[in-house]
Amino acid sequence: MSTPDQDGGTTGAGFAALLRGYRRSAGLTQAELAERAGVGERTVRDIESGRARRPQRGTVVLLVDALRLTGNARTRFEAAARAFGPSAVDILALPPLPDLVGRDGDIDELVRLVPASDAVVLAGLAGVGKTGLAVAVAHHAAGHFPSGVAGVPVSDVHRDTDILAAVAAVFGVGLAGELPERLGAGPALLVLDGADQQPEAVAAVLRWTRAYTPDLRLLVTSRRPIDLPGMVVWPVPPLSAPSALELFERRVRQVRSEPLEPAERAAADSLLRRIGGLPLAIELAAARCRVLTVEQLLARYGDRVLDLTGAGARAGETLRDAVAASYRLLEPGDRAALRRLASMRSRWSVEVAEALLEERSAGQVEALLDRLVGLGLVHVRGTGAWRFRMLAVVREYAAEATVEAGEPAQVAERHARVLTTFAEEMAPTLDGAAMRATIGMLDQLAPDLRAALEHARRAAPETALRLATATARWARFRGRDWETRVLLRELLAACPQVGPAVRARALHAVALLAHSHGDGISELAAARQAHELSRTLDDPRLRLDTTHLLATLLLAAGEHKASAALTEEALALARGGARERDVAVVRRLAATQAMVAGDLPNAHRRLATVARMAVGLGDERLAALVTAQLAECARLDGRPSDALELGRRAALRLAEYGDPGQRVRVAATVAMALTELGRPDEAEPMLPAIGCPGLHPLLAAYLAWGRGDTANAAKLFGAAADALVGRRDLREVCEALVGAVSCCPDERQREVYRAELDRVVARGVALLPREQDLLVR
Repeated sequence: MSTPDQDGGTTGAGFAALLRGYRRSAGLTQAELAERAGVGERTVRDIESGRARRPQRGTVVLLVDALRLTGNARTRFEAAARAFGPSAVDILALPPLPDLVGRDGDIDELVRLVPASDAVVLAGLAGVGKTGLAVAVAHHAAGHFPSGVAGVPVSDVHRDTDILAAVAAVFGVGLAGELPERLGAGPALLVLDGADQQPEAVAAVLRWTRAYTPDLRLLVTSRRPIDLPGMVVWPVPPLSAPSALELFERRVRQVRSEPLEPAERAAADSLLRRIGGLPLAIELAAARCRVLTVEQLLARYGDRVLDLTGAGARAGETLRDAVAASYRLLEPGDRAALRRLASMRSRWSVEVAEALLEERSAGQVEALLDRLVGLGLVHVRGTGAWRFRMLAVVREYAAEATVEAGEPAQVAERHARVLTTFAEEMAPTLDGAAMRATIGMLDQLAPDLRAALEHARRAAPETALRLATATARWARFRGRDWETRVLLRELLAACPQVGPAVRARALHAVALLAHSHGDGISELAAARQAHELSRTLDDPRLRLDTTHLLATLLLAAGEHKASAALTEEALALARGGARERDVAVVRRLAATQAMVAGDLPNAHRRLATVARMAVGLGDERLAALVTAQLAECARLDGRPSDALELGRRAALRLAEYGDPGQRVRVAATVAMALTELGRPDEAEPMLPAIGCPGLHPLLAAYLAWGRGDTANAAKLFGAAADALVGRRDLREVCEALVGAVSCCPDERQREVYRAELDRVVARGVALLPREQDLLVR
């Protein structure tokens, strides 16, 4: 928190402003604060005007309690109170302490840095709050400068002699040559605001002050860094999201005397995301709330925030004008580069910048990024590789400039190509121990992936096909398996001449996505075609993936021998690739085959082995999948208590990855275990979340059966069997038919169910002991 919190200077003026800022933040008048604190109204008025003596300790405590100050805010308030009184430092030609938000850390660091440096430049985008920060730092650092603190604004008509004359005037002397004698009592601080208006003149002033007034420290604001030896450049970043919201709430309350309503917060969050933490934009938006609600503000300006203007801007100046001022500082080539970088909607890395600016060398891109960061057009946050970002208002302005330059198609095409290449490079890490980090990175890039896919779908279908294929597993984890499958089918039809490798991967992705939402058998032909194509390619990874998936779908289709043969082929490929995780995944499929065959002891042993392998590999998702399968194995083996414990454990682990298809399957296992334990009331609330065809009526059947409604249970078991045939493996079909035969009160219908069950058993699905017991009752 800033402003009131940041104000803890050592001067009486600082304490007065501090008290005034906290009082206003609390929405209190001087009389209301006095009444709440139990002190006289004149006491509050005199402190805020600077006329009072240092307040007594008891008065400070009463004010602290009335303002509800805690932590760092209380400490600063009390320290400022102790220093309150006549100031030994002259604060000349500076505005009062501003009401800042979110700048505490910057102020603390700069108060330490400025006295120890010849000159510090606060550099950043127009409207980011450089001037306010400089004034606040000057107030807080005043105690370090016994010869005084002063400020001079720089205009575009100033020469170096004009600036020096103004400096002499604010320090009370007639000529610049008299400054050394005037500042003889010790260091002084000069704030030069707007150095980018006349950078050469300011540079000349800095050289002069270094030579003739070495005790004069300078704090400079500029839209661009000033390149002088020993100059310290301090980039001023936009506000963080919490600070942006706090500033917006404060300013809204000032213009309409009412805080944000709860219903307005969602609109405020959305608006502030588009503004991107730029204080000027926040101030301008909040000023509009005098006549507009936040929802109306979002509707009118959410897609054109550059049009915002108001009391916070100079006459006729819009936010677009403020951003344009920084954009115009770039050379034409750098402007073109900025327009390409602006195609990135999320954070990006140096490598992404190099790909987008492929005509430039790595060194040239690094130098460009340094210039853009210095101007505040690009911001750096964090220490990881993906730490560069562009404010929404800068990106919006660059988009307008891209249209004016006639480049939208070219920029969008390059953006799509770069995102596709990146996604293809990341695709192999969408399994194994690196999966969570890759999913997180793709989540962060989601806006860019969607934009790239949307453009390529219209203008470059093959690029779109590659991108959709590369991100198919991520789409599956995020519940977009159906829509991505449909898109892949559309793109395959649009690209009949695509190469065999791209087609094989796309067909494999189609079948994988279909399998994830229980419809894999309908894409068995796609899986077969992908497998056949992979045999013609020198790509062991693709060959293994297509073999494993085809074996999985054949098992679900009841082609057990073919599935077993392909499983052995996949195991040989996995061992040949010397990748232990691949071996573990294929062994898990072998355990599934044992479960379908009714060999639960063998399935359990295999799964226990895979579980140990997963732990050794550090693969948490594989471990969760094995735990889920162990839960189902325990349920089928007549151990519902074990199934419940294992299922809940697996559900917690899988929740960290998304993956709704697997989570539905685990939820069904847990719910059915609860019904078998005689706890249908606990299972029933889970029914709406299990929307998978077949599993939903299967669970509903168990619930009806558990409550003694056998007639309805029989119908539901039959419906489940109909829904499961051709969609999921025959083990589940067998379970549904056993339930139907066991419950059905109608002899003729029971025989129909029994005949269907016999056909399933004839296809290689063995009846489990508990199923055999149910059928002979």
